[in-house]
Amino acid sequence: MLFSDVEGSTRLLEEQGDAYAGVLGEYRRLLREAASRHGGVEVDTQGDAYGSQKLASGTLMSPLLKETRENSHRSGP
Repeated sequence: MLFSDVEGSTRLLEEQGDAYAGVLGEYRRLLREAASRHGGVEVDTQGDAYGSQKLASGTLMSPLLKETRENSHRSGP
């Protein structure tokens, strides 16, 4: 199982206001698509937290971390 959380989300919300909803939606979309590519499914979202798990044997964390690092250069709106 993988859980993630946006670091500094309160500050981002204050800085971006209504635009933060779009940023959060993009964050969830990227995680959801990456999990799906590696046999995982979304199990929960609360606020800026995201949880997924892999249904088949093996780990979901390594490929998701790799994709997260590859996308870390992306900036907000």
